[in-house]
Amino acid sequence: MKFRDFIEKAITVPFVPMGRKFDGWDCYGLVWRYFWEVRGMVCPSLASKYDDIDNLRHMQRLFRRELNKPRWQRQDNPSDGDVAVIMRRGLPIHCGVVVQEGSQILHTEQKIGTVIEPMHRFRIYGFYRA
Repeated sequence: MKFRDFIEKAITVPFVPMGRKFDGWDCYGLVWRYFWEVRGMVCPSLASKYDDIDNLRHMQRLFRRELNKPRWQRQDNPSDGDVAVIMRRGLPIHCGVVVQEGSQILHTEQKIGTVIEPMHRFRIYGFYRA
């Protein structure tokens, strides 16, 4: 699937905790599906690794452990398709896909589903490329 096709299909997908399909996903599920559909990469699902979306410290450890793997390269200047790791409640526990030439992020949240929002609305922990 092409990058733009993925974005069009992803918009309005509902938020589903630990979801990994187009009928619903959480923030990591969106990133996971992007890598599978567009890049042909298999990332760890993590769906069985956390049992409550509000278990923030556990989610932080999962994100940091995954981002320390050699496949992820931290980026200073994000490009389309990079992963944005976002701070929430003072922790790097949210993520999305960089779009619109690095000016916006495709992400999903409870109550709003999958949307594209300007990057300036987020506290960014870092950008990563696989």
